[in-house]
Amino acid sequence: MSLRKESMQTVVRQSPPGLSSRRRGFTLVELLVVIAVIAVLAGILFPVFARTREKARLSTCTSNLRQIGRAIVMYTADYDDRFPFAGTLLGSSEGVLAAAPLKVVLHPYVKNEQIWYCPSWLGEHGNLLETNVLWKQNGATYGYNAFPNEPDGTLYGRSLSEVIRDSNKPMVWCASGSAHDSIGPEQWAASKPGSVNICYVDGHVKLYKGTLESFTNIVFAPLSGGQ
Repeated sequence: MSLRKESMQTVVRQSPPGLSSRRRGFTLVELLVVIAVIAVLAGILFPVFARTREKARLSTCTSNLRQIGRAIVMYTADYDDRFPFAGTLLGSSEGVLAAAPLKVVLHPYVKNEQIWYCPSWLGEHGNLLETNVLWKQNGATYGYNAFPNEPDGTLYGRSLSEVIRDSNKPMVWCASGSAHDSIGPEQWAASKPGSVNICYVDGHVKLYKGTLESFTNIVFAPLSGGQ
């Protein structure tokens, strides 16, 4: 008798009407909405990440140039205030200089080998240091003001006292006008404005913005007057 009462008093719980006992999956429309939202977020965040990465790379490049600049100052102190007798990356129209690259000449004054490589330059030009003969000889991503066909403006072997406006005279620089800018190497070569990170004779480093022609003009400017 008691068992019968218990069975009669048992409450049978059922799912509310209209709800399935199985979990419902995403519909195609919902998936498309999620994909669209992700695409929008990626379009917003990726440029931010890229700018942040380039800012960090530029900071490294600036630090590299300052250290190279200090190494040149130490060299001049040991060699009667004369700039390094060192070569740089020269094109066919820029003359021939029978001298070891700046990286080799300054080796006694540089403890960190990595300062010769700009991460932005490496990110843009890849393995040019290994595959291109001129870049391989230079052994670094930085150029030095040593141009035999521009005797009035070159620093090669010249005395520090000859530079009248040392804050305007480029000494070493990141050898690319596009690595620190949003343009490509071909656009820089075609005189579209770009950005070159420069260490000047007075030791300060600044990102120069201009065309290849204007940059060349300040590099070749006479030591007596600068630009």
